Amino acid sequence: MQVVNDGDMFLWRELGVNSWPTFTVIGPTGKIIAQISGEGRRKDLDDIVEAALVFYGKRKMLDDSALPLRLEKDNDPRLLTSPLKFPGKLAVDILNKRLFISDSNHNRIVVTDLDGNYITQVGSSGEEGLRDGNFDDATFNRPQGLAYNTKRNVLYVADTENHALREVDFVTDMVRTLAGNGSKGSDYKGGGIGKSQASLRTRYSISLWPQTTVFLSGSLLLVLRLLSHLLNSPLKIQAVYKHVTFFQLLNSPWDVCFDATTKRVYIAMAGQHQIWEHDLENASTTAFSGDGYERNLNGSSATSTSYAQPSGMSFSSDMKEIYIADSESSSIRALDLKTGGSRLLAGGDPIFPDNLFKYGDHDGIGSEVLLQHPLGVCFAQDGQVYIADSYNHKVKKLDPSNKRVTTLAGIGKAGFKDGKALAAQLSEPSGLVDAGNGKLFIADTNNNVIRYMDLNNGEPVLLTLELKGVHPPAPRTRTMKRLRKRVTPDTQIIKVSGSQSNEGNLDLRISLPSGYHFSKLDMKLSISLQVYYCKVDEVCLYQSLAFEVPFKEGILEADPNDVTLQYDVKPKDTRDTSMLPATL
Repeated sequence: MQVVNDGDMFLWRELGVNSWPTFTVIGPTGKIIAQISGEGRRKDLDDIVEAALVFYGKRKMLDDSALPLRLEKDNDPRLLTSPLKFPGKLAVDILNKRLFISDSNHNRIVVTDLDGNYITQVGSSGEEGLRDGNFDDATFNRPQGLAYNTKRNVLYVADTENHALREVDFVTDMVRTLAGNGSKGSDYKGGGIGKSQASLRTRYSISLWPQTTVFLSGSLLLVLRLLSHLLNSPLKIQAVYKHVTFFQLLNSPWDVCFDATTKRVYIAMAGQHQIWEHDLENASTTAFSGDGYERNLNGSSATSTSYAQPSGMSFSSDMKEIYIADSESSSIRALDLKTGGSRLLAGGDPIFPDNLFKYGDHDGIGSEVLLQHPLGVCFAQDGQVYIADSYNHKVKKLDPSNKRVTTLAGIGKAGFKDGKALAAQLSEPSGLVDAGNGKLFIADTNNNVIRYMDLNNGEPVLLTLELKGVHPPAPRTRTMKRLRKRVTPDTQIIKVSGSQSNEGNLDLRISLPSGYHFSKLDMKLSISLQVYYCKVDEVCLYQSLAFEVPFKEGILEADPNDVTLQYDVKPKDTRDTSMLPATL
């Protein structure tokens, strides 16, 4: 397959394309065989290509030799050895110094510290699926947006191709589904409770003969009444009301952000061209803003506003607005959380809402700015909004006070190059997150790496984060964590109830029958735990600990010895995090 960057729309005009997407099939003679417009035409395209291969193959008009290709990843060994595969979005836990990465095409969430050292992964097998459970067993399908709840130590995930909202609980090490069931929805209102919602469905029962009852839907009621009139035989018709449960479906959720005050998760529903909200207190999922039409329309209310594949979200400093990367309209917009309406910040066509082709690469102010399919947006502590201008392969900066946009990193050409930001190269960056102290992390999606910049530098430098201890997902039976948990078949497991006391003694006694003695004692007691500690109305912190106590063969005359396992937890400093949004 050959890819052409038709920046001046020359091929667009020559081929007579008038809608997006359009598939044009060209034969070996250079003539157009077929042209198909619109989504959902895969079967038609497959049939045309299959027929063309048979037709031209019989005439020996096809060249089966491979095209000469030189891939970008061949230019740098870091791209060949990267453990990630098209990472989409990022989130950060400032206090515990954790970076969350949606390793989208590996169907997992990777957690590292802010220096790139591996901590854990969620969905370790890399399998596609929609399965809840522990971190090893849970599965995702192309997860994208992430939002961290600092008080509960929970991560919300936009599980895009599962059309679901998931919750990753780092206290219990469990994953559960909050909304969606794996099927793509077409509901523009929502309102379901949890993973399902109840609908009052009516059916009718009629008595034709004694002790004979037939149930039928309301659509047949008129027919039966007409039949009763013609037969001059009244039928006993009784309405029966029944609650029928079905799933609240989502449609390609692409990003999420979390409001700790209202306990709501906002969802960029790219497939529905809307913004939805999930209420954590009553578990309902509802459309919040947008009428569902794919347009770039800013209105004063939720129903007078239209979006075009919203794909990135970030709260403003006062939490009264959400900045939206509206990808198909190539614009950045602000959603008013009080009214549900929106306003334009930069890019897009401010006059013709249906014009989704006002895109390009031009810095400036407001609507004179040209972006190209931005997928990510991040409000940082410095008061600026950072944009992943994906198809321009750039990171740009938007000042919300005057709507001025300037290029911060990238040259406008896809590639992989570290160095001074304005001379460096990225390839379709999709997500950004502010890690505090001026450090901005970037999901450099098509390069399969994570990049970062120090915004405190007068001339920022774009660098690549070295991921240490992170590996591609392994088949389920090969994960090291499972090997550590496995015991031999002849191992006897003894379960003992733990104490609820604050203090106590752990007394290990292994006795042998009369006439036997120990020939060897090789034992090391390992105790792993996670300490979670919180203050009222403040964020929760955690500390992972592991005690190892080696035992030796005892001396018969020795007095009993108490071993105390002690560690003093030192709370992390929380003073410099007041300006950081809860999620990005």
